[in-house]
Amino acid sequence: EHGGQYLTKTEVVQLDYSDSGVTGVVVKNDDGKYIRYKASKGVVLCTGDFGANEQMMKDLTCFDFDSYDSDGYVNYSTGDGFGHRLGLAAGAVFQQGPQPTMMLPNTYPYFYLRVNDRGERFCNEDCDSVNMCINQLQQHEGKSWAIFDSKWPTEIPASLEYSGGMSWDQDFRNLGTPWSEEVEQAMLDFEAEEGALFTADTIDELAEKIGVDAASLKKTVERYNELTASGSDEDFGKRSELMTSIEQGPFYALRQVTLMCVTVGGLQVNTNSQCLDETGAPIKGLFAVGNTAGGMFGVDYNEAPVPGVSLGRCCTFGKLLGEYLSTI
Repeated sequence: EHGGQYLTKTEVVQLDYSDSGVTGVVVKNDDGKYIRYKASKGVVLCTGDFGANEQMMKDLTCFDFDSYDSDGYVNYSTGDGFGHRLGLAAGAVFQQGPQPTMMLPNTYPYFYLRVNDRGERFCNEDCDSVNMCINQLQQHEGKSWAIFDSKWPTEIPASLEYSGGMSWDQDFRNLGTPWSEEVEQAMLDFEAEEGALFTADTIDELAEKIGVDAASLKKTVERYNELTASGSDEDFGKRSELMTSIEQGPFYALRQVTLMCVTVGGLQVNTNSQCLDETGAPIKGLFAVGNTAGGMFGVDYNEAPVPGVSLGRCCTFGKLLGEYLSTI
């Protein structure tokens, strides 16, 4: 209505910039023609993340992705980091420290005992889903299993009083809708078909199926049962309400799959989403929002306070930046 245009099938090739700031862009259209656009107010970088760029992931994050088991770690990102690189070329800088990532579990462990591929417990299972993924990726080959028994139909709904939320409750269960054992069983059946869930009548048999040392797993389960009976998790400090014994077969082992969804770190910006240079000064005519911008997250994405906070910041700061640009 106000004369704006969407240029589809048009690829930005480079920014036009000088010591005085960013003045426009050079693009390549679908016909292979190069066109220069001059910016009246500035250029906004809103090109997503860099998670699909293998070199940037190695250089900018703190994880050893090459060491992870392919059945336990999956990278879903499609972002190549081109917008970040455009900004860096124009003098922008990344937020300080290793760039944060959005790691989320593809399989739901609830609050159950977590063991690594040595059959050892390694964390407080009463953490949010992001931290659980970070814990897992610090284990050998990034492997982890959730271990539980046949009492899950009563234990899971009982746990919702104490926790829940993303990666804990049933997906898309509306407020007020009862938790469903049938829905949960269908999910477990799906995980079994996908090769992520194993069941057995004994802990020894379960250990063999998942390739974990049986003696180690039995020792871990016995210790966990002792802590549950005592009412105090002296090893990792999990709340007693979420400590449940593993005694009644069949026994379950659910492989935990960590998804690298997107990177959520990026170019350092001020409150007007203007990119900053290495001295902290704003670069005239250069802005960044969404996953191209940094400063929203520290060491990792954390959805515990506000689920969807990454999507929310993309919409919110995009709107705020549009309003700001309309005033200058």
